[in-house]
Amino acid sequence: MKTSLIAHRGRVFSRLLLALVVVSAVAIGCGAYLTWGGGNRVDNQAMILDKVSQGIFRHVVTERGEVESSSNVDVICEVQSKNTAGTAILDVVPEGTIVKVGEQLARLDASALDDELSRQEIECNTSQAAMIQAESALATAKINRQEYLDGTFKQEEQVILGEISVAEENLRRAEDYAKYSETLAAKGYVTDLQLEADKFAVEKSGIDLATAQTKLTVIRDFTRPKMVGQLDAEIKTAEANLVSAQNTYKRHAEKFKLIEEQIGRCIVKAPADGQVVYANKGNSRGSEREVIIEPGALVRERQVIIRLPDPKKMQVKAKINESRIDRVREGQPAIVRVDAFPEREMTGVVKKVDDYPIAGSWWSTVKEYGTTIEIFDPPEGMRPGMTAEVRIQVAELPDAVQVPVQAIVEHGGDHFCLVSSDARLSAAKVAIGPTNDKFVVITQGVTPGQSVVVNPRGYLTAVDLPTTSGVKSAEKDAWARASERTKTVLAAAERPEPAVRQAAATSSDAGGATLAAGGPASGTKPSGDKPRGQRPNIDLSKMSPAQMARMALDQYDSDKDGKLSQGEAPEHMSGNFSQTDSNSDGNLDLAELTAATAKFIARMRSAGVGAPGGAPSGGGGNQVAAPNAGATGQ
Repeated sequence: MKTSLIAHRGRVFSRLLLALVVVSAVAIGCGAYLTWGGGNRVDNQAMILDKVSQGIFRHVVTERGEVESSSNVDVICEVQSKNTAGTAILDVVPEGTIVKVGEQLARLDASALDDELSRQEIECNTSQAAMIQAESALATAKINRQEYLDGTFKQEEQVILGEISVAEENLRRAEDYAKYSETLAAKGYVTDLQLEADKFAVEKSGIDLATAQTKLTVIRDFTRPKMVGQLDAEIKTAEANLVSAQNTYKRHAEKFKLIEEQIGRCIVKAPADGQVVYANKGNSRGSEREVIIEPGALVRERQVIIRLPDPKKMQVKAKINESRIDRVREGQPAIVRVDAFPEREMTGVVKKVDDYPIAGSWWSTVKEYGTTIEIFDPPEGMRPGMTAEVRIQVAELPDAVQVPVQAIVEHGGDHFCLVSSDARLSAAKVAIGPTNDKFVVITQGVTPGQSVVVNPRGYLTAVDLPTTSGVKSAEKDAWARASERTKTVLAAAERPEPAVRQAAATSSDAGGATLAAGGPASGTKPSGDKPRGQRPNIDLSKMSPAQMARMALDQYDSDKDGKLSQGEAPEHMSGNFSQTDSNSDGNLDLAELTAATAKFIARMRSAGVGAPGGAPSGGGGNQVAAPNAGATGQ
């Protein structure tokens, strides 16, 4: 009985509570209606208003970066790597150590160099012996030449000259004796046989003289030049061998000296006074190999091991997103706040803006540009590697009309503010200028002093916004050009790929506008027996970027190698060929065409333009064809 009574009282309490809530809601609604008077009057209890202001507008780009010294003395590894891994660190001074010029910073492993030095010493000794032997051979060759000219040749020449003298004397005596024999023979004192013998002796002496004279001619005109030539050749050969031996020895000696120097460079010393900072490098972006300076770590030739920064010259290296880098210029003022000194703001200036983006990881699609901000008067205790926030003032307008960024509403490609006046709301179309993280400059549409709604999303139904066509005229033109290019591909393609034919076969159920590619009305069969020149109705909302890229590839790939060369690409693709050719091989493959198509569609969607697979932004309107890969730069 007691339980039933409690339940009954609970139900009565619930009904009373519900009635109270209903009455309260009605009372609040009636009060609001009586307060605002109907029409564009709404409940203002949750509405946040702010005044349109006029004054100095500063456009600030805020990014985070890392503190570094603008005047670093880099201590690099000067030891030549004998392998791809590098040279191991045996020991290194602790980071933060204050060092003086000439003090040891690190010691590298020199064991491999010691072994190489021993082998090279043997090479040097061998080549030195060969050089000494070559020098001796050259000296011998020169002596042989002089010996022949001043000794052997003259000796042989003198012998022959002696033979000639003897032959001449014998000939003279034979001639005299023959004449005397002729006189005696006439008187009968000598027989005819004796006279004949004396005459023969004259002939023999003449022959002996001629032979000696011929020997002299041969030794002077033939033997001497021949021997001199041979001896000169031996000298030149000896000279060449000596030069070769000298060069070999010199090369081996230089290498020996280089190895000695490399061993000496394994002791890394401080080139200047400073505080030791390890040249560590992380790989959080996946773009570079992680480097940690510690005993056992391997370092490559020319790799920075330690930095000795100048604490009086500090800067911040920040990474600016590509969407804002066009506003940043050298010489722009900046405010720097280091996390280690949160209460202190330091002034600075943009010193350098990189022309090319920082190499990112393979998966990252965001491009960032390195920007260096010089810090004026850095405080004591600031160290390289600290994290800092930089606020770069990229623009300043001295007398700008501005509203909070939250007060801007985008509708149909235009911008509006909800203006509150006399307890009424109205939508004011505005033209916006520069913006920062707090305010937007208004160049037309509202005036200073007006009240605008800072939380306008909850009050859009209370104002009259213009009906939008879905796509702005410029965007319509871009999609129209893309549609025409797609029509060209479809109209010329004889047989779309199975995936494309499937998209065409189901296009009647897409619920959007269908792009007829020069073929008959809907109902055309996607089979291979369709009449030549007729194309199926294809709804691109059913197609992926890969299918669109495949249509372009089928149309223009004349040599059927699965890629588009520069010559095969149509005119509307040629202007963006190099950008689309991501691997720079001079051809566009299916993957590159697909990526370019997807990138273009994403760009159009981010700009609020309708694209295949969804209605255009703002509602209404038919779907339009997505571009082929050649339209990515439009």
